[in-house]
Amino acid sequence: MRFGYPIYKNINERDFRAMHKRIAALRVQFDEYISSHQFQINRPSDSNDILGLDYVKQEANHNGNIGFHFNDDPGVFTFNFYVAKALDLDNKRYYKKYLIAENVSLEFIERMYTSLLTKALNIYEKLEDEDLMIE
Repeated sequence: MRFGYPIYKNINERDFRAMHKRIAALRVQFDEYISSHQFQINRPSDSNDILGLDYVKQEANHNGNIGFHFNDDPGVFTFNFYVAKALDLDNKRYYKKYLIAENVSLEFIERMYTSLLTKALNIYEKLEDEDLMIE
């Protein structure tokens, strides 16, 4: 993999590569756990320049995302773990997004991924259309 440009301001290339490698390894466990719920990887972590994983689910009128992303804050390497669900109805999109874990380390995600994914999947499944349309 070759890096031609930085998309993050607060991480050097060496640290980026080390985290990127760990995230690629973590993807194996995520794939195994989440695929039975019809979520698929959105952008493979080993073929892009993103620090994180994003899984999508597409249903008739619903779309969802579960994953985590790098915060790019100075002096600390943290991530946010999220779940989102959207409803497309009458040419409008209604959605809710929840942070499952905020400003956590990659070590925390590696250690707690099953409980994070379980919580995210529970939230996703419990969200009804009415929940999505409430502002």
